[in-house]
Amino acid sequence: MQQEEQQTEHHSQDTQPVLWSLANGLQVVCLPLKYVEYVAADIILPGGVINDPEGKAGSSLLLAELLSRGVGTMSSQELLTAFDDHGIRHGESGSSLSLSLRSSFLPQETKRALELMSMMLREPSFPEEAVDPVKALFLHDLRSVRENPSRWAMLELSNRYFPAPFNKSPLGEEEDILSLTQSALKEQWFGRFGPKGAVLSVAGRVDVDELKGAIEQYFSPWKGECEEIPELTEFPKRRSVYLNYPGAQQQLLFRYPSPP
Repeated sequence: MQQEEQQTEHHSQDTQPVLWSLANGLQVVCLPLKYVEYVAADIILPGGVINDPEGKAGSSLLLAELLSRGVGTMSSQELLTAFDDHGIRHGESGSSLSLSLRSSFLPQETKRALELMSMMLREPSFPEEAVDPVKALFLHDLRSVRENPSRWAMLELSNRYFPAPFNKSPLGEEEDILSLTQSALKEQWFGRFGPKGAVLSVAGRVDVDELKGAIEQYFSPWKGECEEIPELTEFPKRRSVYLNYPGAQQQLLFRYPSPP
């Protein structure tokens, strides 16, 4: 029993979060966990689809997907190989409210993982030849919505329930995505996403002092700031809507601001 109590106390001491920030505004949260055998690192940047400029709805989704298509002088394949050679699992995604990068790796690969993540943020290349294939991915998703009545109904409900810009489709808009160019996407990335307002979280078997040094080395050259999430305004008047759908099924959806 005494041994279990000592182990619990030891784990409790290990799991105290450590918070700090860099001079460029990046907020860092670290949770040392000495009893696990891996590390996870996530970066979240405010400014998703709801912050996409007029006529460019969906651009943040494309930006997230394009981050892994090349950085600096490294091609998409070279970047993928760099991650794979060190056993680093990673993923990038955009949503209505934010853009995020995720990774997990063994403790000895912490510095390399942070270096690669910082390169994706500081010097993404957004290669011209990757833009159209990425656009095609999201256009396919958009065009398939009508084939899924429950998904279509939910998107239409959100569009009518929330005030602008929170009612924007999380999939973007077809015409806007079609119009996006490499130069427009680059301009948005370097103008909308930076360290000020972003949060880097790291959890797992890490030495906090070594981690601070690595984060300072790789992320302090990153410049810029993220956009702020807009204020939530008054909700539209409640009403019922019927969507005509030529199918055998009926979808009935309700939404309440709180439990009825």
